[in-house]
Amino acid sequence: MKKIIPLILSLIFISTSVQLSAADDIQNGAQKYQTNCLVCHGINGLGDGPAASTLAKKPSNLVKKLNNIFKPKMMLSYTVLKGKVDQGMPAWEGILSKQDTYDIFAYIESIQ
Repeated sequence: MKKIIPLILSLIFISTSVQLSAADDIQNGAQKYQTNCLVCHGINGLGDGPAASTLAKKPSNLVKKLNNIFKPKMMLSYTVLKGKVDQGMPAWEGILSKQDTYDIFAYIESIQ
């Protein structure tokens, strides 16, 4: 029994640390999203932001993109960082990090 208590306490500590880390990721994602993405992709990531109507191509619905099992987040992150300038998506490399893109995805998933 004496050996089990430290193990249980360790697991609780690790679990709490992971939850705090995830909360930090979502908070960072929210800030980055509101600063860089909201104007085109909208409040909920549906592609209906204030600037969407001024663009030649409607911004992507990020909720659908994140729920697409055939397009992993790694590929979405690459698209965000490198952009698709010919389709109206600017490159965010140098402004956002790869971790920022994952945090943005975590934020979008958290508000659905």
